[in-house]
Amino acid sequence: MNISLSSVLRALFFVFAFVATASATTTITAPSPASGVVTVTAQANPGRLRLLQIYVDNALVSTCTSSPCTYSWHTRSSSNGTHTLKAVRTGTKGAVEQATQSVTVNNDWTPPSVSLSAPASGFGIINLQAAATDASGVSSIDIRVGGLSIASTSGGSISVGWDTTSLAGGNYTVQAFATDAFGNTGSSASTIVTVLKVAPLLAPPTPPPTPTQTPVPTQTPAPTQTPAPTQTHAPTQTPAPTQTAAPTQTPPVNVSAAITMLVGPVPGLGSPATLSGVLTYDSTQLNDGTIYAEQFPFSPTDLESSNYYDFALTLYAAYYRTGDAYWLGKARTVATTWRDSPNNQAIPQYLAGNWSVGSLVPPGRGMSTLGLAVLALENNDATARYVVNQQALLVEQVWGTTNWTDPREKGYELMALVASNLLGDGHLASAQTALNTILSYQNPAGYWDGTSSLCPAGPYVNNFMDAILAEALVLYDRVIGDSRILPALRAWAAWEWNTQWLAGALSFQYSNVNDTNCTTASAADLNGLFLPAWGYLYSKTGDATYKSQGDQVFAGEVSMLPIITSEKHYSQFYRSSGRYLGFVSGMH
Repeated sequence: MNISLSSVLRALFFVFAFVATASATTTITAPSPASGVVTVTAQANPGRLRLLQIYVDNALVSTCTSSPCTYSWHTRSSSNGTHTLKAVRTGTKGAVEQATQSVTVNNDWTPPSVSLSAPASGFGIINLQAAATDASGVSSIDIRVGGLSIASTSGGSISVGWDTTSLAGGNYTVQAFATDAFGNTGSSASTIVTVLKVAPLLAPPTPPPTPTQTPVPTQTPAPTQTPAPTQTHAPTQTPAPTQTAAPTQTPPVNVSAAITMLVGPVPGLGSPATLSGVLTYDSTQLNDGTIYAEQFPFSPTDLESSNYYDFALTLYAAYYRTGDAYWLGKARTVATTWRDSPNNQAIPQYLAGNWSVGSLVPPGRGMSTLGLAVLALENNDATARYVVNQQALLVEQVWGTTNWTDPREKGYELMALVASNLLGDGHLASAQTALNTILSYQNPAGYWDGTSSLCPAGPYVNNFMDAILAEALVLYDRVIGDSRILPALRAWAAWEWNTQWLAGALSFQYSNVNDTNCTTASAADLNGLFLPAWGYLYSKTGDATYKSQGDQVFAGEVSMLPIITSEKHYSQFYRSSGRYLGFVSGMH
């Protein structure tokens, strides 16, 4: 049988063609059910492959020239339901092979449910809270004011202290937004929050007339008051201004910022959430504060003691943390009662040379100046402003700015000068002189000491008195500023921590010596007085050591709660410790 070469070649060609076709198996795979972005994979025999294409519902979405071929399918661009995926292989000779797969798309199109909690109005730091829920989980949530995000976080809840101190008063639209794992975004209903502002003092107030009051009662000095000033303390300067003299300085422009200087940066309740014990701190501040606010005045014949540690300032701190008008009303009641007290009415008389009222004139620690200054600002109270100015004049002309007694008195006296300066009534030169004196009396080791009958063997350091002086230095630095203050505070804090801190008791020693009324025992109920300085140092330096130490001081204070025995004790805890919460929260 004759077989030609051409016949053999044709036969071999068909055999090879059959083998190539038979081995050209094409597949397409994708997860089902599918949601979000999924990967579609097409595979085919690479031999003599010209094109490998992927189709979704007969729409070409990807073309490759090799195998495998992949495509990222954003299933949210397709409706929920069944869809057909197809892979088409085209060989170099034009042979076509295809494979298909049905995929069920099941995307979540339901946005999160979002709720927002916000007060109708507030002042200073306003607490805003939002929460969201979603069947597929909440990825992020944020709170927006006027369409701009002020805070965001992952997860389904957020709480933020909205700092309105730099904002104009008026209505602001607040809304919360949340996004789930599928990219769905939901929002709460928008709400209007009215930011409250007090009008700035536009002109120096007209001073009140000389008080007409019943004869000054004869009373024994308050237990904690130093002996009343005598005629030997009479001013040696030109005659003091009488009560008819009005302040003449330009008042502050930004009342809100001025109040923050006095009360300190205070966050909303529960902040900072990472600080252990803050909820106990908050609940005691409100619960015990209500008790003592309702009981005021505790001794109607001794308003100096009833307002000790500046009870009005302490109640203002509660107001600016909560925005609750209850605290504003109580703070005003205490501040106006103290403003009109025989003690403050006696100051201009004493400055004018009436030494018979000397037993009523409050010492520095009894002046409670800052609460009066806040009243002057937030309620545009001209009489309160006048009294603050009279207290500053008392410091200048009687107590003195170049002498030294003890750090507590000098701290409160410096606060009076700075507060009156903040209100626009001068005293800058006197405040600077007082600061120079204070810094000159700082021991090279870092502390300030005093001498008195408290510890006859003196000199001694009652640590809480140094803490009050440190509070005054912080106020001076925030209002006026001086580059020497921060190093002085750092040196003092180092000495306190290295020599006076009792780690086991989470407390500073009451004193650095044991003598009569001084003791080296722990006194954690005084911890709150130290906290503003530690918070300020952390805020200014960023040194985490101050926060670590401050958190321990705060823990010691909280360990004493809820045991508070009096208004004095309450103010001792809360007059200034809330500033630590603000400083470590990044507020200024």
